[in-house]
Amino acid sequence: MKMQDLVKSVPNGKKGQAIGIRELVTTLAVAGILFIVGVLIFSKVDASIDTSSFTTAQNATVDTIRTTVLDSFELGVISLIVLAAVVILAVLFTLGSQ
Repeated sequence: MKMQDLVKSVPNGKKGQAIGIRELVTTLAVAGILFIVGVLIFSKVDASIDTSSFTTAQNATVDTIRTTVLDSFELGVISLIVLAAVVILAVLFTLGSQ
């Protein structure tokens, strides 16, 4: 089936919406909670590692892992900001089309 056939089969000639505003808000909330849980789990695991007997190379590896994970959480927060902007734009476009 072609994509054009799918668009034509939508009632009232309206184009289908890929994702609803409710789903965007739910995704934003769930992603925020997952980031909080991820930071909590990482901090608990990181605090429980005994690095007193590590060599210099092993300590450097642990520091690299810490900075990489924390940087990824920072990027994840930026993705939440972008998702929130998408939600706001979706609401504005929905209100504007009525």
